[in-house]
Amino acid sequence: MIIWLQKINDTNVAEREREREREREREREREREREREMKDKFHFVLVHGLGHGAWCWYKVIARLEAAGHTVTALDLASSGIHKSDAGSIASVAEYLAPLINFLAHSVLDHQVILIGHSLGGCCISYAMEAFPEKISKAIFISAFMPQSGDYFFDPEVRLYLCWFVLIWSIHSSS
Repeated sequence: MIIWLQKINDTNVAEREREREREREREREREREREREMKDKFHFVLVHGLGHGAWCWYKVIARLEAAGHTVTALDLASSGIHKSDAGSIASVAEYLAPLINFLAHSVLDHQVILIGHSLGGCCISYAMEAFPEKISKAIFISAFMPQSGDYFFDPEVRLYLCWFVLIWSIHSSS
């Protein structure tokens, strides 16, 4: 009788151990699934065009966040809720300060995807030059996109910016 009970007990112990191992394997599979899901999630940084602000991305933000992505929409200097006056901005560096500060001071454990619209294309080009290690991709939406080998401060780019600002100021004053 004792031997029979011992065999039943040994069988139960072995069965419980197999069940624990199956549970550990299920947990490892759930962890691998979470890792696969996180691998497909991205951090998007949205940069508006001239005369806009972060507000213009509200529908894009909602859709990206609903898909589980991280989204940062920035107001560049004197845009959206940014408090500075447009007349006080004396340089491109001042205009881009919110984007540059975000990339410089954010502790990111992953690279971001920059999306720039219109003049935002020049802005993300500059950010790509300044922080190549923090950016995985850039998407230009109806935006100025420098040719390979061009740089943000090339004379042709400056000419384009001057032309763009001139057209915008004529359009907005009429």
